[in-house]
Amino acid sequence: MDLPGLDAVKIAEGYGLAAKEVHRAQDLEPTLREAFRSAKPWLVSVNVSKGGQKCMGMDQSVNPPNYG
Repeated sequence: MDLPGLDAVKIAEGYGLAAKEVHRAQDLEPTLREAFRSAKPWLVSVNVSKGGQKCMGMDQSVNPPNYG
C-alpha cells in the first residue's frame, strides 16, 4: 500500500507489536527469520520500488484484472 505520511511500523509499535521496515532485498530474509522465531505478532513492512502494476509477476497494465 502506498499511504503517504502513514508510518505503519510506528503505529504497530504503538500497539505493542514488534515491527521492522525493510528497505533492501538482502535484509528481508533475516527480518522474516527474526519475526518467525518470535511467538508474538510481528509487522514487517517491505518497501518496494515503484514501477508497473504487477501482481504475481503479471503486468496488469497490459491485462488489467476484471473482478466484476
